[in-house]
Amino acid sequence: MTQSASSQMRQVTFVLRATAATLAVIAALVLIAPLSLTVSKQAFLLYQSLGIALSALVFVLTFAEHFSNYWHIEAAVLFGASLLLWGGIGIVINSSLPLAILIVGLPIATVLLPWGWQFELVICGLCVGAAVMAPKLGHRVSTDCYPLWLIALAESAAAVLASIQLELQSQQTEAYVRALIADEEQFRSLIENAPDGLCVFSMSGSIVFQSPSAKRMMGEELVGRSIYEFLHQDEVPSFRSMLDQCRKTPENSYQIRLRCRDGGDCWRIIEGVGKQLENYGEEPLVVFNWRDVTDRVNQENQLRESEDRFRKIFQYSTNAISLISHEGNYLDVNDEWLRLFGHERSEVIGKNPLELGRYADPDEYIRIATELLMKKEVRDRPVTFRAKEGRLIEGLLSSVLLQTGGDFVVLSVITPVSRRRS
Repeated sequence: MTQSASSQMRQVTFVLRATAATLAVIAALVLIAPLSLTVSKQAFLLYQSLGIALSALVFVLTFAEHFSNYWHIEAAVLFGASLLLWGGIGIVINSSLPLAILIVGLPIATVLLPWGWQFELVICGLCVGAAVMAPKLGHRVSTDCYPLWLIALAESAAAVLASIQLELQSQQTEAYVRALIADEEQFRSLIENAPDGLCVFSMSGSIVFQSPSAKRMMGEELVGRSIYEFLHQDEVPSFRSMLDQCRKTPENSYQIRLRCRDGGDCWRIIEGVGKQLENYGEEPLVVFNWRDVTDRVNQENQLRESEDRFRKIFQYSTNAISLISHEGNYLDVNDEWLRLFGHERSEVIGKNPLELGRYADPDEYIRIATELLMKKEVRDRPVTFRAKEGRLIEGLLSSVLLQTGGDFVVLSVITPVSRRRS
């Protein structure tokens, strides 16, 4: 069914139900009309007004919640019948006491109405009007101190104020619930779209919750399974120790690195933080936020291996090798460099070549440094060096400008050609 056809059907349905309700009310008034001959016109209007107010109250408390969208024909008939019933009762009752109870009690009953305070104000106004008209109809209803209309007015004011207060509280409650729902949706969105994984474990290691990112990284559903199915056997003691620590000191969090198997039977390295969820049921639970660091760890291992290889080449090379900072000071030299120039390591580190007198011609050092800055490297440059005890050393110098960690360093290799004393 198209949207326009559906809208037309709703309009037709509403017209039919409104017509049925109108006919039911008219029928009720027609049936009550003969009874109006037994009382005066003013009394009939008084009782009928109270009957309408009371009929609306009964309808709201009994039928309205079942017909929230439209009034069905059955509901309209019931409303008309209730109007007939309470209108007839109002005419038959010709006693001051029931009338007083009805006028005073009806405003209080309006507080129970689920409708707005404006509708309740109308009903209370009818009651106050009935209290004002009652003495004119021969019903001398009053207490020892106050007339009936004043009591009805006070009850109506209290009822309307109470209704307004309840409505404000209801609005505050709805706003609080909406805020909670918004926070929950935001938190759920953060969990579902976070790049890191999140799992919740019981103290026995059973997985009770798995975030979408954790499922994506692990490649399979983990909920209901034991974490020990995936952990490397060497990591089990560490994981159990973390669970015990979380149980003993729930206010602290604990970081751990583990090896675990993913859905493709590949071993992954994960790094995470575990913390106990407090006030969450009878059984303690541990929330574990983790990320896959396999690639990072592999890169670190490769870098470490590369550094080890470089260190071995650096130390055991038959050429004299040095590392100089961008400030021109020695960062490190190998054993061959120390043997060639006759220095101890403590005498070299932190000093610059000119300070140590390594170049027989200091201007040669300046020329080489300038060329190195311009070309980034110098290859097989013949240079005359000076050892600690003053002897001269002929050698070939090769230097390259490297960048490490944001700083520049100079790697220099000296190949001795001959030695002579000055």
